[in-house]
Amino acid sequence: MQYPKNAKARFDELNSKRRGLITRCEKYAAFTVRKVCTPDGYDENNEELQHDYQSVGAQAVRHVVNKMMLALFAPSRPAMRLELSIDAREELGKAGLTGLDLADSLAAAETEAWKGIDRESGMRPKLYEGLTHLVVTGNVLQDTSGDTMRMIGLKNYVVKRNQNGKVIEVIHRECLAFDELVEEVQAIIPNKKPDDKVEFYRWVRLHNGKYHMTQWVDKQVLPKAFNGIWPEDQLPLRPLTWDLADNNDYGTGLVEDYQGDFAALSMMSQAMIEAGIMASEFRWLVNPAGVTKPEDLERSRNGQALPGQQGDINLVNSGVSNVVPHLQAVAADYINRIGRGFLLASAVTRDAERVTAEEIRMQAEELETSLGGAYSRIAVDMQTPLAYYLLRKIKFSLKGKTIIPSIVTGLDALSRSGDLVNLMMFLSDLSTVDGLSPETKAKLNLDRVFRALAAGRGLSTTEYLAPGGGQAAPQPAEPPPAEPQEGVDTQ
Repeated sequence: MQYPKNAKARFDELNSKRRGLITRCEKYAAFTVRKVCTPDGYDENNEELQHDYQSVGAQAVRHVVNKMMLALFAPSRPAMRLELSIDAREELGKAGLTGLDLADSLAAAETEAWKGIDRESGMRPKLYEGLTHLVVTGNVLQDTSGDTMRMIGLKNYVVKRNQNGKVIEVIHRECLAFDELVEEVQAIIPNKKPDDKVEFYRWVRLHNGKYHMTQWVDKQVLPKAFNGIWPEDQLPLRPLTWDLADNNDYGTGLVEDYQGDFAALSMMSQAMIEAGIMASEFRWLVNPAGVTKPEDLERSRNGQALPGQQGDINLVNSGVSNVVPHLQAVAADYINRIGRGFLLASAVTRDAERVTAEEIRMQAEELETSLGGAYSRIAVDMQTPLAYYLLRKIKFSLKGKTIIPSIVTGLDALSRSGDLVNLMMFLSDLSTVDGLSPETKAKLNLDRVFRALAAGRGLSTTEYLAPGGGQAAPQPAEPPPAEPQEGVDTQ
């Protein structure tokens, strides 16, 4: 593929092809959370950000994002599990060890790494921000290259994918003051003042199975010392999507699925406001040939007697007061439909500091059944780079991929406690078998029965059953009769 000579030209080329997408995302943000995708040229210092006539969209987005945050990044419940590779398990088996021998160490590493979400300042708000972008626009760029994780909005990056949805090119653009660049870069760029604005680009391309990054300032490429190369599973710049269709470079968000309802609700809300204003206005119509004087009416107090004649003054209003209840009924229908799509009608989780695992399980089940595969895919795509990032923070070694971080989400996010439940149920099964009559147990191959029960509960038979563990234990032989002792009556 023939690329332009510099990152700026390539960014402009890809950006020009998605004007319609940006316009749509600005509209979806206007219905819900405006700051997610602000209009071009918006100046936060001098302009007020314009919002929609209704706030149901913002409430709906905040609600579903809060639910996802609790299910995906629950405090004190790691959403990743460190697992041994097949080669590592074989090596441990040759040494006479099992995965249980390292379970405590791996569990401690999982918990310590996951605490980094709350320990590192600003990480949880960044995760919240990223999920908000996904729900509203369907796209966000997750950056784990630095010491602090970032979530980058759609307008500041472009992406190119192949027909299978695999990322083959990403360009991230930032507009910075020159003195915000690191000193090594400032020394390379000549004739710039500290307050001069520059465009900084990171251009990532897929080549021979690995991602290669070059960095640019305006149209000037930086030396090779600023380049980077990563395998696919360690790419720090990850374009995430809510729902990605085949042959598309960008995803669609949950808001787009309900954009018709949001547009209708916006029009109904505007109509209710205008109708309410019209219904509240009225005027007095005065007969110029009548006895009653308008001045007397304007200056009089309530209950005061006035000289006049019936019919000289008539009340005039718009007559639209009966329209407002109809508009409210129509708007309520749209609100209910949006509420069902964004889980506004449910209140599974209590507003409390400590929430039980059962409540989170119900929350995860509701998200999976309501949002389909989007929830599970977002969880894995967002949590995979986050897991590597958190493990790097605690300097946990993954050399040779002997120990692999496995992402568990949704109902599986509680899998550690689920394994314990399975073990307890397996022990209950064993007690049931133990209660069988000796004649029944004699007809069974208990070793195979126990292994079938363990496999049925999802447990490893090699870790929980000893070789031949199902065989009946040999009964001890009866002791020989005691020899009679001298001087002792044995009768």
